[in-house]
Amino acid sequence: MIKNTIKTQALSFLLLFITCWGNLSPLAAQVQEERFSIALNSVPLIDALREVLHLSSIDLVYSRGLVENQSVVCRAKEVSIGELLRCVLEETNLDYIRSSSGTYILIQKRELESVYGDLGGGVFDADTGAPLPYANVMLVNGYGGASTNQDGLFSISTVLGGDLPVAISYIGYESVYDTVQVRPGYPNRREFFLKAKTTEFDPIVINGLMQRVPSSLLGSGEVHSDEMGRLIGVKTSDVLRGASRLAGVSIQQPIADLHIHGGAGNEHITLLDGVPVRNPVSMGRHLGAFSPLALERLTLRKTGFEARYGSQLTGVVDVQHNLSTNKAFSNAITLDPVSTNARMMGRFAGEKGSEFIVMAAARISNWGVYQDQDVRTLLTEWNAVDPLVTSFWVRDEVSSSTLQRLGGQPDVQFSDLHFGARYKINPFHQLHASLYRTTNNLSETQGIAQQGSALASSSGFVMLTQNAYSWLNWAGQLRHSWLIGSRSVLTTQFLGSSHNSTLNYQAFFEPLEPGASIGTFTDVLQQHGDSLEANIRADEANRIRELGLKVNVNHSVSSSHTLEVGLEALHVESTFNFFQPFIDLLETRPSIWQYSGYVQDTLPVGRNLVIVPGLRLTYLSRLSPIYAEPRLSIRFDGMEPGFGEYGLRIAGGLYRQFVHQYELTGYGTSTIVPNALFWLPLDGTLAPSRAYHLAFDGLWMPDTHWNIRYEMYSKWLDRLLLFDYGSVQDFEVGDSPITQRDFIVPSDGQSSGIGVGLEYAKASFVGKVSYDYSYGKQKFPGRFEDRRVTTPWNIPHQVSLDVSYQLSEQLGVESNWIQQLGRSWAFRRAYYDVFDIWDPRTQLRLPDFQNPGHDTLPAYRRLDLGLKYVWEGKGFRSQLRFVILNVFDEENIYDYSVEASQEGFSQVPRLLPGRQYSLTMRIDY
Repeated sequence: MIKNTIKTQALSFLLLFITCWGNLSPLAAQVQEERFSIALNSVPLIDALREVLHLSSIDLVYSRGLVENQSVVCRAKEVSIGELLRCVLEETNLDYIRSSSGTYILIQKRELESVYGDLGGGVFDADTGAPLPYANVMLVNGYGGASTNQDGLFSISTVLGGDLPVAISYIGYESVYDTVQVRPGYPNRREFFLKAKTTEFDPIVINGLMQRVPSSLLGSGEVHSDEMGRLIGVKTSDVLRGASRLAGVSIQQPIADLHIHGGAGNEHITLLDGVPVRNPVSMGRHLGAFSPLALERLTLRKTGFEARYGSQLTGVVDVQHNLSTNKAFSNAITLDPVSTNARMMGRFAGEKGSEFIVMAAARISNWGVYQDQDVRTLLTEWNAVDPLVTSFWVRDEVSSSTLQRLGGQPDVQFSDLHFGARYKINPFHQLHASLYRTTNNLSETQGIAQQGSALASSSGFVMLTQNAYSWLNWAGQLRHSWLIGSRSVLTTQFLGSSHNSTLNYQAFFEPLEPGASIGTFTDVLQQHGDSLEANIRADEANRIRELGLKVNVNHSVSSSHTLEVGLEALHVESTFNFFQPFIDLLETRPSIWQYSGYVQDTLPVGRNLVIVPGLRLTYLSRLSPIYAEPRLSIRFDGMEPGFGEYGLRIAGGLYRQFVHQYELTGYGTSTIVPNALFWLPLDGTLAPSRAYHLAFDGLWMPDTHWNIRYEMYSKWLDRLLLFDYGSVQDFEVGDSPITQRDFIVPSDGQSSGIGVGLEYAKASFVGKVSYDYSYGKQKFPGRFEDRRVTTPWNIPHQVSLDVSYQLSEQLGVESNWIQQLGRSWAFRRAYYDVFDIWDPRTQLRLPDFQNPGHDTLPAYRRLDLGLKYVWEGKGFRSQLRFVILNVFDEENIYDYSVEASQEGFSQVPRLLPGRQYSLTMRIDY
């Protein structure tokens, strides 16, 4: 019987011979043992093939066009089927190969040299169609494969033609094992769809072959949209606080600055769809700046990150907009005590596989309608008057016991707008656009008074202060991603961002005459409110704008060799103005072009080892040298029967930073924002910061439910650029020009640490326990006798426990417990940063602020408990979450103030929030 089939192209004889040699079925072996005889003289080839099929009953596949107009001369006696076919085809331009199923395939002889093909495609969510970035696509027969790019596209070249078994995996999704037919000379493209699962880490085991999954989970971590919405120590969802749930990351309450592997808050960058977002916080770093409904995932790149992820001293926080939906239209609303969030999303299908998805989300403060008492108390306590600083301002001794807070007017206003769209021209050609805008305004006017004074001429004082902090951010991008043929993926992105911030502190002080009454806060405000503008003040203003173009090509050189090349051009301009009572004026306006390029290779060595070398080169328009950043990571995977799967990673290299974030410590009598941040590109008078990384990570997955992580890192920061408080006190109006060398000085430091974590996950239960140890020291310009001292953000010991249990389909409970030990820098930062330089009163007996590492705080402990109830109706899903924050009402101390006198001093603690309650409602429809 002759089987009619589709046209075929050249396939590899060598591949099929090796692959099928040990896998021939008994039936096939029996056929080969049979012997055949034939005699043909000038017979049409198609008739000769019919005779072969009549004799042997084999499966034969060929294209009718290949056998037309050809004749055969063949005489053979007692030969095997292979020898029979060779005899029949000897005088033709054809040859044959045999597949693993036993089928014989006729091909042209001239195509035997072209038996390799290329495979390209995309990996997508099975429900929503959303691309899955950095998913693993691995070859099963042999080694090699690729990872998808940020738009879910991949390419693998020079794979042997024929049926190609592949394994596709992605964190949080069920792995897929499939077979793809690769035809040489054709643009072989394939879509793979993965379904989400509840168990986060499920190893891929295919015929005993582990497909390099464990090591790909090392060096980074992810937080998905559902985790972003969870409350962690605050009254509203905070996207960046969600990153603190990842190993090696810590935050200091209530300031939500992330510290990645012991690094400072200014050593990493936050990207939204690849665009830098400066100062991504709101309400003075008490709450987050992004709407959780607008975001899909947060990915954190830690010590030893690869060349493709840019130039930063510590790490990269990469946040992606949410463009995933399986409905034509979907909406969501969230209401919590502090904010209201809303999101709308639409999905429109076109012709030939095209698709358009659009999303718009907004968040707005509830302060104008409802002022949450816990938040109001938090801001009031956080903005409490410092007695020691106040004594410097009023030039008199101030005691917390005699200070009287007359009242205050806090104001909290913020809003976020998110827009995102993805146009899928076809599954392998996509356009992505997004836009983000946020405004934040935080202020408080308060009155304080003290009865009694050390001054003979006064019986006390009355004081009005006003703290105001505001900023406006926007960020936008347009990205084009295209699978060219089946070997290359081209990505082009235009991006832009802007940050504008202002910080203003004003104070009015008036001594009280003997017998004078203080009055109420309203009385004082009416009487002296206008005087604030004309009295003691401090101002800081910063604007930074960034515009850029990025081009990236991911090219598959062979099935086991992927080369990635990227080029970037970025223009950064900034203005910074700074004025305080001890400083006349500081103003600078740097502007720079930054050109960067990188190359990164992915080289599998055998089945278990992957080597990823990379190099970044950067040229700055105001600095002559080209700055190189070589990097290398090595990953190893293994699997042992009875032991499970494991992965190891060692990575490191040289890391630089070209746009620097600095901070100014607030030293007003009250500081609603303790540290004002500002950003400057290099102006050509200073070389960039530099750090060396070394990381060793391990992951062991004994079965589908358990995983154990280990992290060890060391970073040597041999060049850090820091703000020098001492140098700026001599500035005068008219000094020109002021360069960064005048107020920024180089320093150095180091940090290291280890972390271990254990996780158990099932469909209804997830439990995580982790321990992190960190060590960090650094020099601070002009202070502490130029010794290296413990860094203020260092948390030597941190233990955390997360448990969530689904009692039923509707009801679930969750808890988070954390304990931090060994915190130092116990006093207010102003004491360490400026008092030893600008202390106008030397007669007071003050503590020694020269050893901040010895000034320790008590242990920090907090337990949060939550109850979640979900119910679904026709076309909608509702969720209620009730959370008790700080269940045991722990009196955790953030820092100490000092009240001084001629007799000595005493410590006044500033407490973090006690027990609080929060109720959040979300509706999806």
